[in-house]
Amino acid sequence: MQNTTVIRAAGLVVLFHLLGDSGATAQAESSRGDLTYPPPGQQTPVIRSDRGESNSGVLLNSREAQRRAQQRRSGHTLIDGRYQLHRGTQSQSVAPTSSVPAETQVAIAAPAPVAAAATEIGLLWRVQRDGGPHSYVFGTIHVDDPRVLNLPKTVLDAFLTSPVFVPEASLDEANILAIGFDLILKDGRTLEGIVGTELFDKVVVRLAGIGVPRQAANLLKPWAALIMLSAPKSPSGMFLDRKLFLDAKRLGKLIQPLETLDEQLGIFKDMPESDQISMLSAAVDQHAELPEMVEHLLGAYLSRDLSELQSLSRDYQTGQSDIADRMMERIVDKRNVTMVERLLGTLELGGAFVAIGALHLPGDGGVLQMLRREGFDVIAEY
Repeated sequence: MQNTTVIRAAGLVVLFHLLGDSGATAQAESSRGDLTYPPPGQQTPVIRSDRGESNSGVLLNSREAQRRAQQRRSGHTLIDGRYQLHRGTQSQSVAPTSSVPAETQVAIAAPAPVAAAATEIGLLWRVQRDGGPHSYVFGTIHVDDPRVLNLPKTVLDAFLTSPVFVPEASLDEANILAIGFDLILKDGRTLEGIVGTELFDKVVVRLAGIGVPRQAANLLKPWAALIMLSAPKSPSGMFLDRKLFLDAKRLGKLIQPLETLDEQLGIFKDMPESDQISMLSAAVDQHAELPEMVEHLLGAYLSRDLSELQSLSRDYQTGQSDIADRMMERIVDKRNVTMVERLLGTLELGGAFVAIGALHLPGDGGVLQMLRREGFDVIAEY
């Protein structure tokens, strides 16, 4: 089998449904209810503050909100940074009154966890060092399946109580639309001329199923056609990472992307063209099996079995091991190193909800184990 299904589990957010029908996406966004926390009229306390401050329920203006984001560095952590503060005396202690269970609230010291099991089970992981403020790392999968989009309460509470949201990349509509130009051949060649008529005709048949006509398909770079064939149909246009991103914006969270979309596209743009053609050919041959492959990945994901997810990704590489291994290294291994390097400062401060592809989490070279080697305690919350 080929390696394209790994793209989805690894968390790359350059799949074709990002560039799909913007009207359908907008309708999906507008039809969803707005997340609000705390409920209107209720206060959200500051957790672990040495200043006796609690949220007043009065919204900040944008300049004050930016200043508030900087105040996180001064030693106190807010559940929701959009609101003005009630301030008591310097020595006053503000007790948490949130309806969120105490075990999921931000920046409360927890006992040192036991070492993780060899088989890692969990999608939501609590990360903290030396009893300091904690953050969450959540593994995602890029599908719009309701079983994935309907977050469990433990995950939703962790997201809502974290003032900082750390996605893989910024999923603003402008950023998404801007990458469309990179998908198109601009050197006078055509996809048919690059891959040959036989393969091109097969690509056209499969892309027609997602609404891409032959003329448009002929303008695509091989890697762009590969990505499009790797994406499952997305009727709603709303997959998990984008849902979390839009909710974070709506809630006024500080958003700190780990990568740019251009960095993610670079993984494909820098591939030798011969590798692009080989992987495109494999994607065409395996296209009929894509729904079954996605369902297998979903099964492992919904079971929160990271080890099984990693094992499936290896199974789906066989048959083109040299190219698949190179892609796995670029899509997962190298990005794991970069992600951890960019996460360290944020995790030291606490209060972050990190959402990255679930395949980045497991294994000795995965994000969880790398964070443990950096001295963080990492325990499964869900």
